Amino acid sequence: MEKSSRLTLADYRAIHRLVGECRELGDDVTCWQQHLIEVLAGLTGGSIGFVGEMEGFRSKRPKHLSQAEWGWSCESDRAGYFAGFADYVRNPESYETERVCRRWFLVEDGISLSRTQLFDDRRWEATKEFQDIFRPLGARNALWCNRSIPGAAGDFSLGIHLMRAGRPRDFNARERAVVYETQAALAPLVGGPLAQVCDPSPAALPPQARRVLQCLLEGDGDKQIAARMKLSRYTVNQYMKVVFRHFRVRSRAELMARWIRRGWSVRSIP
Repeated sequence: MEKSSRLTLADYRAIHRLVGECRELGDDVTCWQQHLIEVLAGLTGGSIGFVGEMEGFRSKRPKHLSQAEWGWSCESDRAGYFAGFADYVRNPESYETERVCRRWFLVEDGISLSRTQLFDDRRWEATKEFQDIFRPLGARNALWCNRSIPGAAGDFSLGIHLMRAGRPRDFNARERAVVYETQAALAPLVGGPLAQVCDPSPAALPPQARRVLQCLLEGDGDKQIAARMKLSRYTVNQYMKVVFRHFRVRSRAELMARWIRRGWSVRSIP
């Protein structure tokens, strides 16, 4: 990776702020990933962006577990892109960027790569991905960044992909560094303060169960929760069972331990 000294103090502040905002949204994988790609596109001048969790990238069996997207100007562009993306998911090895990026990432985990670092114009225009995906969007340049998730049990990584539609200039060293530093700060948080795809989210609970969860985390007992919510203790107990099942815990102590381990706050409950 080129030296991150190309970043300004304002860049570092923006990255720090973005990581903090993602942590605030961290209990919901869709929310924090959506916010990440929207802000990151703004910081780098990307016109279309994607971020998601992937399994098996380094073992040549990539499986996309989640994907947040941003920047479509119209639904037809989006539909055309995903038609091509569906073919990529079925046949990733037929796409040259898949093979080339993997070689780079195996050498330096988390490296941020631009299109012109990987392909000259002539070679790029001959690729299947340019013809089937980029060209219909009027896009020539792109950025790829993939970083392993530390501590994950298996080949799991967080991938960021940005494209420039209708703009001739490729992503420069500063913009690549912004993505690199952001990714380096976020990847270690996935599975902790930042939820993974497989993690249960408070947002998936019914509204009343979320209120019970909030009361539990604030230290209220059954009687206090019933009074606060104007419910019977029996009804509160049923909602508690819903909460425990959702988070795969068996007691308040386990629930609190899980919450603390994740680094969440009561404020993160939607």
